[in-house]
Amino acid sequence: MDENDSIKNLIKVEGDKVTRTSKGKLADNTMVFSTGKTSSTEYRTPYGNISMSFFTKNLQTVKSDNNMHIAIEYILSMNNEPTIECEMKIRVML
Repeated sequence: MDENDSIKNLIKVEGDKVTRTSKGKLADNTMVFSTGKTSSTEYRTPYGNISMSFFTKNLQTVKSDNNMHIAIEYILSMNNEPTIECEMKIRVML
């Protein structure tokens, strides 16, 4: 993968909602997480798009003076079929 294939991610925290947006030659999608809610996206790959949805089981954000911790538990579904339970942990240096 060269520099032109890089993927940039933007993490946005708004109250009880976390949005992750990926942009790049190989990715262009948005994942929205909010406890108890489902969101959907078309996940673009070099081989075609995949319809995905995310049911957020739990979302926690903890902010201190110099960092923020985000923990997300969710169920990933593809083509309306639950596929896998996932956990994403993000640490942001402020």
